[in-house]
Amino acid sequence: MHDKLNKLTKEERQTLANTKFFLYKKRATEKIQKQFHILKDEIHKEIEGCKNIIPDDADTITGRIFRGENYKGLPYIMMDYPKLFNKNDVFSFRNMCWWGTHYSFTLHISGEPLNYYRKIIAKNIHHMEDKGIYYCVNKTPWEYHYEKDNYWSLDDLLQDSSFDIQDNIMEKDFIKLSRKISIHSWNEILEFGPETFRMFMEILK
Repeated sequence: MHDKLNKLTKEERQTLANTKFFLYKKRATEKIQKQFHILKDEIHKEIEGCKNIIPDDADTITGRIFRGENYKGLPYIMMDYPKLFNKNDVFSFRNMCWWGTHYSFTLHISGEPLNYYRKIIAKNIHHMEDKGIYYCVNKTPWEYHYEKDNYWSLDDLLQDSSFDIQDNIMEKDFIKLSRKISIHSWNEILEFGPETFRMFMEILK
């Protein structure tokens, strides 16, 4: 009977015996959350200059920082700021630290805000080349990995004659634009995040 039990690998045994792992994880999580609070203050400075772009009912004051333990098996920390989520409408700039992979910064628009901005995005999207932007091609807006079934490089799409991105923008029921940076680029986040937000607001002008 006991022979049917799966045996732990060497790496699994080492992890099981590592009493410091969760201590390090707790400390790292606390530092990332503190980093996101500072990031929120930096994004707030950008918001002050583009309040006429953001929907009036979006939260531009409090924001929200939350964390989870299992996005595709890995922990994550997220901050939505600014944010608008209701039954029909979304307007959010989502900042995400996905453990072991990357930081991502994503503009997500659907519902009435998208109806308002759709033509503007379609008109301005060609100005966003060479900026490391990704365009969501998935049928669901709730995935944050960068595999081909979710995000494609915007540069590649703009050069692909078989894909009319303007038509796609006019037809989709949500739009997600995203940029990512290595998980090791800790010191660049407080510049990269606000820069990305500023870039996305330019698309909406």
